[in-house]
Amino acid sequence: DDWHVNVSAIATCGISYGGGLAVLGAAHDARVVAAASLSGWGNLTDALYPNETPNKAWEKLLVEAGRFTGRFTDELTRVWAQITNRQNVSKVVSWADRRSPVTYARVLASRHVPVFISNNFEDRLFRPEMAATYRQALEGAGVNTFFMLNQGIHAWAEMGGLADMPHNAVFDKARPFRA
Repeated sequence: DDWHVNVSAIATCGISYGGGLAVLGAAHDARVVAAASLSGWGNLTDALYPNETPNKAWEKLLVEAGRFTGRFTDELTRVWAQITNRQNVSKVVSWADRRSPVTYARVLASRHVPVFISNNFEDRLFRPEMAATYRQALEGAGVNTFFMLNQGIHAWAEMGGLADMPHNAVFDKARPFRA
């Protein structure tokens, strides 16, 4: 009641893991009319298993964060073991595809949901070339996108916007994009 939310103009925005979730949420919830993925992923297979090679940076980040928070599921343990050992690759890819925003590009296009994508030149988790390929796939399906490449490492250019610091270039572009 106090929030005065316009339920016909909901936008989602997330950084890193949340960036992928923001677009997945938009694809699965018809109330969402725009999404912003800031240093997020578009294709989970490309992120976890680029060039059919397990991404060791992801292994360390996901495994240790999961253990630290106590949220590392048995399913993720099995999937990561399969990626690392190159077992059941087709099943792992299928698992990752269901969790990849790019899989739902046609859904986003059919509902005219624009997607704002921001990434950073030195990002080693979700590399900038992955973000560019993601944008091309979305646009190829008919999704309106806005794409920014910034200086810095993973999520660096976007972090100031979380603290609502003035003149954050990414958030300055993302705010009007949702309208």
